[in-house]
Amino acid sequence: DLPTELFRKMRTDGKEFLMNASSREGTRISIDNKSSFLYSIIQVSAKDFPGLLFKLTDAFFQSGVSVCRAQISTQGDRVEDAFHVKDLNGQKLMTQAQLSVLKLAIEKAFPGMRWEIK
Repeated sequence: DLPTELFRKMRTDGKEFLMNASSREGTRISIDNKSSFLYSIIQVSAKDFPGLLFKLTDAFFQSGVSVCRAQISTQGDRVEDAFHVKDLNGQKLMTQAQLSVLKLAIEKAFPGMRWEIK
């Protein structure tokens, strides 16, 4: 059964990633509010594993972040993704409260990830 196997693989590989500190080396998220007039741009650089994109977009959803545009790139075992996002009111993520809520949701999904806010 394909859905069951995918779910099992996502759970195991994701847990191995989260428990393995060496997998998190070079893993970072940056939030850029200067490059675009209309969007906050969230850039993600990480080692790929099954379910990474789901965990990330679920954290966005839990934080009230709407993805307007996504550029998804996988090169070997690395992802270099960029998300152009807004809040639920159609505005950039500018307040400290918005950034804190997003950071908490992503840290819950990806413990130990490095942050940079521009």
